[in-house]
Amino acid sequence: MWGLGNIAGDSSAFRDLILGSGGVDAVIRTLERTQKRTVFTNGIWALSNLCRAKPIAQWSLVSRAVPSFCNAIKTESDSQTLSDAAWGLYYISEQTECVKYLTSLEIIPYLIHYLRYAEINLP
Repeated sequence: MWGLGNIAGDSSAFRDLILGSGGVDAVIRTLERTQKRTVFTNGIWALSNLCRAKPIAQWSLVSRAVPSFCNAIKTESDSQTLSDAAWGLYYISEQTECVKYLTSLEIIPYLIHYLRYAEINLP
């Protein structure tokens, strides 16, 4: 996962290649199966990188990452994981579909709550 995240973070062309190859679904499956903290935190970071860069990634390719980001924001206490999940949402939130979806998931109060903590690097 670390490798995918690094490759995706290098350029939008690499990111799109990974997205087109099912990278989001592969990371999500790993997140759902793992019991290891490091795998989970690296997975959220990798998902965030898969949503990063301009031009914005196609909503159809990154939309499945939103529940993973929201779950991390609702359940995690690790500041780096929270930050990576919030950045992931930020990267794709320029898309109208994402904003509508986020409001339906009731994640906004959690994001507002975390704005109070300086150690969490929120966008």
